[in-house]
Amino acid sequence: KKEGWHIVISDSLSPCIIFHEFFNFDELTKSFKVTYRQEKQGKYSLNVLIMSDCYFGLDIEKDIKYEITAMKPHRI
Repeated sequence: KKEGWHIVISDSLSPCIIFHEFFNFDELTKSFKVTYRQEKQGKYSLNVLIMSDCYFGLDIEKDIKYEITAMKPHRI
């Protein structure tokens, strides 16, 4: 069995998990598409946590800060 990894993305201001996926490094690169909607303009931060299911102490945690400056109007 290969070791596996969990990627967990959550809103830094909320206990809610936005995205979770289990994966292993069977490729040189991994990419994930996460869709998340903010209702208001402002500054936000997402917490990204990558955890090993086999090894202790290899977890990586990073906050990603971003800003919503203007909402685009929707055409009907």
